[in-house]
Amino acid sequence: MMRGVRRLFLLLIVAGAAFAAQAGRMVTVEAATPIFRAPSFDAPLLGIANRAFQAEEKAEKLVLVSRHPLARYHRFSELLLPDGQTGYVNIHLTATERGTFRSGNVVEWWRLTLLPLFAGGVLAAAAAAWKFRNEPGRRSWLFLALTPILLRQFLLLLLVNAGQNMMPNPADEPGYYANLTDFLAGDFSRRWHFTVGTSLFYLPFELVSGTRNLTDILLPLC
Repeated sequence: MMRGVRRLFLLLIVAGAAFAAQAGRMVTVEAATPIFRAPSFDAPLLGIANRAFQAEEKAEKLVLVSRHPLARYHRFSELLLPDGQTGYVNIHLTATERGTFRSGNVVEWWRLTLLPLFAGGVLAAAAAAWKFRNEPGRRSWLFLALTPILLRQFLLLLLVNAGQNMMPNPADEPGYYANLTDFLAGDFSRRWHFTVGTSLFYLPFELVSGTRNLTDILLPLC
């Protein structure tokens, strides 16, 4: 059990280091990419790139566009532009000749890797249920019960990936997260409006990132 916990924490540390290492990388901005003054599609435009160029990425910001109960997430890169200004781009977004914006495929690689994982789980659970069908005990019933659960997750993932950058809209999560940040600050003066168990579940993600910003841990948490 403890070995599994150590492996989980090691995986989270490696993932956090990989995200941190992305800061300062060079980003290629393709022609027709809109450049915004702030990390928002509603922000004023600094301009639209008329040719491809490279710029240093100072930071990356995750932005949610919410329509409860779902939301779409978009990544904006904060770039140091050739003229010395700071601008924000979404590398999947381009401007069309009609004056509108078009977004390309934004399904991230880690979501695609989950598909064969869940498909394999469904097949393995069904095969195990069949293999142990004549044996006494509850093992065959356990695998039989796991089969529709994993199948449901597989079908849900297909649906969500078809929606590309879709995720559940965080509704109660800010309240749970506020509990956690109070714990880490040693502040127990505020009244709890949510139970604390879920707040503690966020702890590994917060310890790795140190962000104190719920949006930054939403994707791995989700």
